[in-house]
Amino acid sequence: MLVERWHKRVKPELARTKSGVRVDGLVDILINAPPLMEEDRIIKMSRNLNYGRRRLALHHAAHIMAVKVYGNKVDAVKVVGEGRLCVSDKKGHHVKQSTCICGEKINNRCKKGQVCAYAFTYDCVVDSTAGVSCLHVHAAVTVAPNGLLRCDFASDDTLPVAIEREVPMCDLGRSCSPLSTGNDDSLDNLREVEGPSSYPVSDIEDI
Repeated sequence: MLVERWHKRVKPELARTKSGVRVDGLVDILINAPPLMEEDRIIKMSRNLNYGRRRLALHHAAHIMAVKVYGNKVDAVKVVGEGRLCVSDKKGHHVKQSTCICGEKINNRCKKGQVCAYAFTYDCVVDSTAGVSCLHVHAAVTVAPNGLLRCDFASDDTLPVAIEREVPMCDLGRSCSPLSTGNDDSLDNLREVEGPSSYPVSDIEDI
């Protein structure tokens, strides 16, 4: 099973060898293949190529299907709240959006609808491939773009840091409760690191 995934790459390498070749050659190929394939993947992602990226191709196929099925159905998508949408069909599906913090180059964001698979959660189990959104997400973004989140992080922004507190350690040989540091003025010794108290995007209740 482990060798089958490398069959396409191993086959041309071993085609010119003898039938009694030692397994050392196969092991060497398997060791060197991951970094070479990773370099090839990074090059394709940086060049922003449509072909050669299976997940991006699946993204575009889902977008085309969403436009075909829900393109003329304006009432098919209802906005429940900011970043919360409901796609109506036989069962009904809910889509919830969160903030996308993926990089611009290394990201399989759909070019047609600008959908990031890691910024949307949904209850559809038809397409459970990691990094690929189902047609209901594409339908929600295409039909009802006014229901998406209004604020988002820029590509060059850094994530905010939550408040941190430093509590002085207890002296050796003295018992110290979890709520006390051994000193009466322990609460005064707390030092807060500068930073926002919470993320700018409020948590959205589950549908």
